[in-house]
Amino acid sequence: MMRLLALQLLLLLVIDIHTNHRFTYGFSHRASIASPHHSSTAHRLTTTSTRPRSNGCCTNALLRNHHRSDSRHHTSVLNSAKILPITYASASVALVYQAASVNKKGDVAVLIATSALALFNLCPTDNARLASAKRADMKHPPATGGAAKQRRQAAKTWRSTVRIKIVGQLLGLAWMASTHGAGIGNSIGSNGNSYLRGGAMIMAANMAFFLCGGGGAVHDANGDHTPMPSGLTRSILMIDTILVGSALLAASSPVGASRRAVYVGIYVVGVGMGALEGVAGLLKRFTAAAATTEE
Repeated sequence: MMRLLALQLLLLLVIDIHTNHRFTYGFSHRASIASPHHSSTAHRLTTTSTRPRSNGCCTNALLRNHHRSDSRHHTSVLNSAKILPITYASASVALVYQAASVNKKGDVAVLIATSALALFNLCPTDNARLASAKRADMKHPPATGGAAKQRRQAAKTWRSTVRIKIVGQLLGLAWMASTHGAGIGNSIGSNGNSYLRGGAMIMAANMAFFLCGGGGAVHDANGDHTPMPSGLTRSILMIDTILVGSALLAASSPVGASRRAVYVGIYVVGVGMGALEGVAGLLKRFTAAAATTEE
């Protein structure tokens, strides 16, 4: 039941992400482009001031369309802000449930570490990034050239890479969570190997995020372009590559072999450090929020 819920929430999230693409190109973005068509339209509205009733109808209609576009965008952001944390939390609980039903220490460590990563790191980070991507997309409308076009391209890259990362990670979590059922996990190999391959998919999604330019397209919570330093991007990409390789090498090693234990240990330590990093970030935010409340 928990695995089915996680898969259903994943489907709803993907639908919501793709639906939002339609909202972000609403009236407010199109109207901001000074094209000849819009200029002629504005001229016609200006030169027909002798017919205030008609102009009033047109203006009211445009304002209503603009209001509906903003309302839909706001609703979409709120829906994603609710769905994504629930999806990650459900996947985390499903992995803990899996860990309680296996008897191999290596599999338990992989499941618990990945569960903690999903709950304490991926959940808050990706939720904030998805909201940032939507704000950036709304803040930087389509442009025809110059710095505005560069800002728009950065916002589009940020939106696309965030989607790639989230969908890839959720697919990896679903792979791990569905291993004991009739899901995709059992069709690939044994349970332990499926856990490791699912974990490798999660880390590979993060690699894809950086390889597709996500590090250089980072935007802050307000939707402003704040690229990540290239050195930091390379370091994170190297760590993710090591974790992906360790998980895949462990999955291809015989059960009980010493090298399999070493590879599993590397994956668990790396993922565990990511989970601890997420816990530290949450504690920092809670402390800052408490200090603000006291003031």
